[in-house]
Amino acid sequence: MMTGLFHAHSHWRYIVIVTILITLIRLLMSTVKRINSNENLWTKSHKTLCLLSIIAVDIQLLTGVILWLLRVANGGIASLGRRLWEHPFIMILGVVFLHIAFKQAKKAPEDKKLTLVTIWYASGAFLLFAGILHILRMS
Repeated sequence: MMTGLFHAHSHWRYIVIVTILITLIRLLMSTVKRINSNENLWTKSHKTLCLLSIIAVDIQLLTGVILWLLRVANGGIASLGRRLWEHPFIMILGVVFLHIAFKQAKKAPEDKKLTLVTIWYASGAFLLFAGILHILRMS
């Protein structure tokens, strides 16, 4: 069971990377357009892309937490060392930033919505990519 879950977690990261990159590129392009045209370009497609990437990231987080708990329950803590805490902490922080970005999309005033969401989303994406690179470097 643990091997299958590990493979699912490892392969699902590619879906997460693709959805985050698509959403981030779309947000950045719209932000640049907004700066040049000074009009609000937040659309339903932005909200949909953000929601899809958050769903993908939440599935990844759920499988990661289950793997982490199984590893701790099976006594695999000693072999992990610092990695036991660093990777999950970075990833959870990135997921929190993405959720803050999505919340900003609901609460922020229309004229600042796109900019705030882009900043929070880019920060969360940076943390997630750093967490992925960190675990790849350590393995």
